[in-house]
Amino acid sequence: MSVELRTATADDAPAITALLERHNLATAGENAVGEPEVRYWLTIPTLWFQLAERDGRLVGYLDFFTEDDVHFVADVRTLEREPADALIGAAEARAARGRIHGVVHGDDDVKRTAYEDGGYT
Repeated sequence: MSVELRTATADDAPAITALLERHNLATAGENAVGEPEVRYWLTIPTLWFQLAERDGRLVGYLDFFTEDDVHFVADVRTLEREPADALIGAAEARAARGRIHGVVHGDDDVKRTAYEDGGYT
């Protein structure tokens, strides 16, 4: 199976919220993100969003930002390796030659391993 990436829209807020809740509960044991917060994030012009879908179902999320076009922060949320790799790849393409700080939440071994396998330290 493969995933397809696309840009997030405000209509995606409920699905993003549900994905973040599943991820947060699995990796940190609690959820602190609600739909109003996700809707707010989607209005921030300096954030770039990508979603990973498989068979029309949301399986991954990326928010990505920079303040100087040299240093970037990638927050990838997924419980599966394939979407993690695809979203990290999208962040790398967007950053070009910039330096990426990859965020890992809680006990997220999927993402930690994806970053390590990609040469991140």
